[in-house]
Amino acid sequence: VDKPYKWGGGHQHLYDNGFDCSGSISHILYRVKLLDRPLTSSTFAHYALPGRGNYLTVYVKPGHHVFMEVCGLRFDTSGSRAGEGPRWRVVSRSREGFYPRHLAYL
Repeated sequence: VDKPYKWGGGHQHLYDNGFDCSGSISHILYRVKLLDRPLTSSTFAHYALPGRGNYLTVYVKPGHHVFMEVCGLRFDTSGSRAGEGPRWRVVSRSREGFYPRHLAYL
């Protein structure tokens, strides 16, 4: 949070000065020990199990975008201003074209 959007950010270094969509999701999942390396939006398409989780769901449009929802809050790089970067957001977004992924126990 509070880092700018940076294409490719969070992939070479999990602790970066900016993040893209998949880099920001990778960073969070890595920090809570649910991921062991950064993933791209394409590789997130194979993360965990298909479908929505009870508490955590990662939404993937392979090769384009990834965001996640945790207990109804959305963590996403797309928001109200261009280049704003990853933020927690209370407003949902369209999930059309996205594939939900979840961990069995979450």
